[in-house]
Amino acid sequence: MKITLKTSVLRAALLCSAKKDIRYYLQGICISFNHPEIAMVCGTNGHILFAGQCQIDVIEAPEAYGFEIIVPGDVIKGLDKKADVVMLETIDAMPKGHYVMGNTRFQAIDAKFPDISRVIPKIDAFAEQKISYFRPEYLQTANEALAMYYGSKKDKCFPLLTRGDYSGIVHNDQNNALVVVMPMRNDPGHFVGFNSDFMQVQQKAA
Repeated sequence: MKITLKTSVLRAALLCSAKKDIRYYLQGICISFNHPEIAMVCGTNGHILFAGQCQIDVIEAPEAYGFEIIVPGDVIKGLDKKADVVMLETIDAMPKGHYVMGNTRFQAIDAKFPDISRVIPKIDAFAEQKISYFRPEYLQTANEALAMYYGSKKDKCFPLLTRGDYSGIVHNDQNNALVVVMPMRNDPGHFVGFNSDFMQVQQKAA
């Protein structure tokens, strides 16, 4: 098997993966091959999830489609930063599960990645939006991941849909990538205004 993948998609997924977690497989990214033209790439730390389609170029087809591999995060970190695409290929001389990506040989993480289809909300889930509270760093990461995926400026603010205590999504008005963010439970409180008695107010001279 020899397949090229877009490095921007792989890096976007890695941004949302776990840095340290007892669930070691979350420190990698999952690539699903179910179609000869598009792969699904995702990364999650359990609180934020990136999922995006990735255009692929099949040089040598796999025996069959309908499989996924979990690539260690260090492999993605080691990719050439100037490369737009990278080759993923099997090593025939090695046991099953050994690959080369770019210039790095690695063994895929032997684990079952979470079923992301159960996490991504359906369209009708946002028929009624409700206020949600999120960790600021997760929203920042979500925007950075989508900016990397779409080749946008890093400071772009993507739309956020919320639904109270349920997950929200950061998206780009397209159906090829999104980031799911889990909310924090928080009391909205009661705004009581601001005591402005101690502010210095400058007035124009009469």
